[in-house]
Amino acid sequence: MKIALISPNDKGSYRNANFLNENLGLGYLWAYLEERGHTITLCDARFHNYTPNQAKALLENEGFDVLGFSIWTGEGAEWCQDFLNIFLPMDNHNHKKIHVILGGYFPTLQPERSFKMLPQTTAIVMGEGEIVFDELLNTLMSQQDFRNIKGIAYYDTQQNKVITTERAKILEDLDTLPWPKRYLIDKMGEYDEVYMEGSRGCVFCCTFCAIRPFIGIGSGSPWRHRSARSVVEEIKHLKKQNPTLKTFRFIDSDFIGPSEHARALEFADLVKQEVPGIKFHIEGRAVSISKSKNLLQKLKEAGLFRVYLGVESGSQKILNKMNKQTTVQENIDALAVLNEVGVDCTYGFIMFTPWTTEEDIDENVKFLKNVGNIQMNKFFTELLLIPNTAAYKMARRDFPIEIKDDDRTYYTYPSLSPEVGRVRKIAKIFEKKQTDFMNRLWFIHRGIRNAHRRNLPETKQYESASSNLFLKIFDFCWKQAKETSIIEKNIVQHCMEHFHGEINQFLDHLKQKDLLKISSYTDEFQHNVS
Repeated sequence: MKIALISPNDKGSYRNANFLNENLGLGYLWAYLEERGHTITLCDARFHNYTPNQAKALLENEGFDVLGFSIWTGEGAEWCQDFLNIFLPMDNHNHKKIHVILGGYFPTLQPERSFKMLPQTTAIVMGEGEIVFDELLNTLMSQQDFRNIKGIAYYDTQQNKVITTERAKILEDLDTLPWPKRYLIDKMGEYDEVYMEGSRGCVFCCTFCAIRPFIGIGSGSPWRHRSARSVVEEIKHLKKQNPTLKTFRFIDSDFIGPSEHARALEFADLVKQEVPGIKFHIEGRAVSISKSKNLLQKLKEAGLFRVYLGVESGSQKILNKMNKQTTVQENIDALAVLNEVGVDCTYGFIMFTPWTTEEDIDENVKFLKNVGNIQMNKFFTELLLIPNTAAYKMARRDFPIEIKDDDRTYYTYPSLSPEVGRVRKIAKIFEKKQTDFMNRLWFIHRGIRNAHRRNLPETKQYESASSNLFLKIFDFCWKQAKETSIIEKNIVQHCMEHFHGEINQFLDHLKQKDLLKISSYTDEFQHNVS
């Protein structure tokens, strides 16, 4: 069959819109389906910044049998809606000749909304897509009834409702998958992070996380890994295609995993022997990182330069609500181990949840002040209520939740106190209406991460200064929210005016050190000093 795989143009936030990266999920699908005889065309509308009309012009004369969409967010679903309404309108006779297949987090977790928004849809592939999508394509190609295939959702016109079939068994041996097709490698360079997948799933059950609902565990382990040999061979292959590639980012939620460290140690040895000089970035769990000092030292010798931890909160009450299965002290210990080993760390943090009180915010600020290495958006991050997650179900039971007006992927909730509500409003104004200001703070953080990558001696000094700056900005807003009656938009304006000079001075210094580059493909961040 002739298939178009489409990644919609959902640019996301100011923090990720500038990065050069590939849709790795579609890369895996492309390789898997092509290996089985299908003809694939990929359209990455996000990378090319295509409008629906531009994507239509690119694809309309190709005679596709199937359009496959990888949708992560409501923004992406809306782009797909606009695209299909002009490419395949419901009143056009061609709409029944071309099958529309959806995949990704948004349609898997919200199938009813997906069919309502995209009525041209034939079926949704639920969860990991390679095997189910291939089976669905073969069934459509032979014009057989696809409704009994495991792992799909479809709209039953007779019952006037969405039917979800039993989930398919997840793939256990990831080494049986072909390596993903790459389509941006030749554009990348030493500043870019090449996405790699070393494992899938997670053994933990955090209430807010969508991984388990997405996978839909029926049988098999929720965490599966590729062999160290397979991963290293793929890195070698990519380096052969583009020798300038230097940095690889593993998108796994837990690179090390729950088992013994033999695989990670083998990976470290193979990298040192066969691809020396590369750098790589992993994600991990605090409970395992805090007990893995020797492993981290081995990985650092092989090129590990950064670890991302899902810390999430400085309040034990909130960690328990999240079912993080960790303690505040274990988070502190994990960050201390990384600091001792000399590996840079970034971490996830959620300031606001449905259960957050003023005391929790104060505990969060105390924690951030203690551990340092702060990114400004950590002060403003809200827990996203994703349909079908445990947190969504808990909050819906306790609060009158509603869809987010400015996002439409997730649900939001009321605040437990007026003061918490006010600082949340301030955060939203910064994040949604003052993106230029937030972008400048984000580039300070990025500049310091680049200093880490280059091992500059001033790095710790930069990190301490930026953490102090971000703490002062939040403290300014938090005090104003609690102690004054000034309206929120004016608090934001006063804050920006108060810190304008200090921010520009910091950016100027980082620029002089050539630390504001974020990609080999994009220009460096430009800022105007008034």
